[in-house]
Amino acid sequence: MVELAAARRAESRRSFERTMKRAPVLMVVPLTCCILPSYALLGLGPFLRSISLG
Repeated sequence: MVELAAARRAESRRSFERTMKRAPVLMVVPLTCCILPSYALLGLGPFLRSISLG
């Protein structure tokens, strides 16, 4: 019984580590499509507005 519990804990730990290693890969698409364009708008917006009003 003890060996079964130890094996289950080890498998759970490996599964958690796999999930944690995969998380950054899954975050690439939302980061690229949502957050980085917002930084570009915040950085370029005032500059482009001053050009168009000038």
